[in-house]
Amino acid sequence: MSRPEKENPPEIYYNNEEAKKYARNTRIIKIQTKMTERSLQLLNIPEDPPENDELAPVLEKIEDKLSKIETKNTSENEGTELESEGSYESDSPFEDEQNSEDEELLALEQELESLKNRRKSSFILDLGCGSGLSGQVLTQNGHKWVGIDISESMLDIAVQRNTIGDKILLDMGQGLPFRTGVFDGAIAISSLQWLCYSNKKTEIPFKRLSTFFSSLYKCLSRDTRAIFQFYPESPDQIEMITTAATKSGFTGGLVVDYPESTRAKKFFLTLFSSTTIKQVPKGLGGGENLSQKDVVQYVVEDKYKKKYQNNQRKKRNWKPRKKSRQWILRKKERQRKQGHKVRPDSKFTGRKRKDRW
Repeated sequence: MSRPEKENPPEIYYNNEEAKKYARNTRIIKIQTKMTERSLQLLNIPEDPPENDELAPVLEKIEDKLSKIETKNTSENEGTELESEGSYESDSPFEDEQNSEDEELLALEQELESLKNRRKSSFILDLGCGSGLSGQVLTQNGHKWVGIDISESMLDIAVQRNTIGDKILLDMGQGLPFRTGVFDGAIAISSLQWLCYSNKKTEIPFKRLSTFFSSLYKCLSRDTRAIFQFYPESPDQIEMITTAATKSGFTGGLVVDYPESTRAKKFFLTLFSSTTIKQVPKGLGGGENLSQKDVVQYVVEDKYKKKYQNNQRKKRNWKPRKKSRQWILRKKERQRKQGHKVRPDSKFTGRKRKDRW
């Protein structure tokens, strides 16, 4: 299966049919949601613990529900005692209401837990927002966001889904037209690798990446992060992306989740908009965290590993040239195994004769 980046430009590839998949396909929605949640985790937005005034009404509701459940339980116990004495035979009238009461109590407990684990509301830039799946996760976590995308069909789906957030039709390879230091963070889900391919003769991938990263560095406030989940085709692409990011002023590295798995393996480029060097987070499932120096070493090792694997494959599939000495010796050995009479080998076997005496 060929990569979509090689088939067509993103504004053509994500047409109306392809855009509708992001609104209907449950598998795509699930994957996009998980990757956005992981990106938010890597953004490491500071916590915003609630005050007592915010927790008080939720705690009162939980206490009221618990007291109602206790009173109903006591009345049920009295009813079972009377039924055991044989005074009446009927089902408990509270069985149907019990499930709804438990569901309401569970919802209140989840609301309380979300309040306790609440993060500070931030203004986040969603790069390649598409149909608004990642923006929906940002809204659920209490953040405000602005999304940009080059596909008009994908943005139409985002508008139809009533996603809360501003959507802008924009090619991020031409730079970002935002004010300096306006965003508290940035995320990009499966959009960065599109900048590594040129669709016109005038488009140079490294130049487009440098323009994008330099404009992104300006519009981010200091001591913030930008998280890019992407699918690199080769180690050369990783090296090109990290080089363009570091030249624009970013620090950081690469986070690799589940490196031993072929399907679950995910690459997250974690960039810091601060001059001080910070530690890169660790990957999930025994994943790796590679700093800027380690990324270069990772790329070199991966190149050497692939080169070695290609050489081994060539050795396994190697066949001697027809009519050569090795080809003749192999054929004679095969015929001996089949039981044919074959002349013995000598130093003259397969020797090339001169054209004339």
